[in-house]
Amino acid sequence: MVTIPNKALLLGLTLAPLMAGAQESVNAQLDACIREQQRAASVKGAALGALGKLGSALLSRRQEPREERHSEGRQLTLSIGGGAGMGLASAWFKAAGACYEQHPDWIPASQLQRGADYARAIAETGYRPEMGPLLQLRALDMPGRVRAGENLEIRSAFVLLTPLGDEAEVLIERRLFAIADGKEQALPFTGHARESRVLAPGESLDLARLPIPKEVPVGVAYRYEFSVAAAGLPARTLSATVQVE
Repeated sequence: MVTIPNKALLLGLTLAPLMAGAQESVNAQLDACIREQQRAASVKGAALGALGKLGSALLSRRQEPREERHSEGRQLTLSIGGGAGMGLASAWFKAAGACYEQHPDWIPASQLQRGADYARAIAETGYRPEMGPLLQLRALDMPGRVRAGENLEIRSAFVLLTPLGDEAEVLIERRLFAIADGKEQALPFTGHARESRVLAPGESLDLARLPIPKEVPVGVAYRYEFSVAAAGLPARTLSATVQVE
């Protein structure tokens, strides 16, 4: 006779290939969606850029010497120099953000786990109930350099303590920014950018994964912000930057 634990194990082994297949299917669909979004954005950008250059050329045509007008066609085909780095740094993330808006069920689940328990967190922080609620961001661990095409792991940790040891609602925000061409631009985060959780007091660990697109040029940087607010306390925020090499 098969025992209950063995039945549970058998069920898990049966469902595992199905769950893996479903995840692979979502990834394949997401990749296809991102490619289509990037293609559409490239076509739209090229069309708008050409129209803008054509309009400028036509408006200034009368003021230019006749011998200079022959260069207009060539000028329309020149690629944009300034801003090219930011365009490459942000294109994939914008496309992924558009796909996630269309298919929220594709957004990867956040990986939030328990760290130190309540008693250990109290001992480590020297917390006393008369201090009221306590919220601390302990760490934001992210490599300083990464290569294009790699996946980056970002680990964060925070501590929440309450006078009675009761649960509290926690608001977690994850933000991503691209730094290129001397500018910083907000990007869609490839996961749950904002979520509310009810957590038991103690330490919580968060793992985020950041894919670096293959087309990103050397020198581009990405800045990640991890923010937590809880128990009526102001948000605590940590930030780290990684550079593509």
